[in-house]
Amino acid sequence: MNIKDKAKEFAINAHKGQIRKSDKEKPMIIHPINVADILSEYGFDDNVVAAGYLHDVIEDTKYTKEDLLKVFNEDILSLVLGDTEKRQKKFKLGREKNRNYKYCKRFRFKT
Repeated sequence: MNIKDKAKEFAINAHKGQIRKSDKEKPMIIHPINVADILSEYGFDDNVVAAGYLHDVIEDTKYTKEDLLKVFNEDILSLVLGDTEKRQKKFKLGREKNRNYKYCKRFRFKT
């Protein structure tokens, strides 16, 4: 099983039974799948796509960063943590733009 499929399966199991806050009729996993699909369509590498599937796991499920590290590599964990930490902090607009630029530079495209 490749890393993207492994991440998708992990996220599906982690979010099992959860529903979207914005649409009570849709399962939570719809959002991470959509994020990963968009990242894939834009040509991001497999680790970034895998992180797209996993980006809500730490903050919305029982799983911890240690759990993710046992199953995935440090690169994927770093991407997930970068997204989680970014959403947990509030910055002024100028600082946020700079932080987003630095954050986006970390993504790698397939070559």
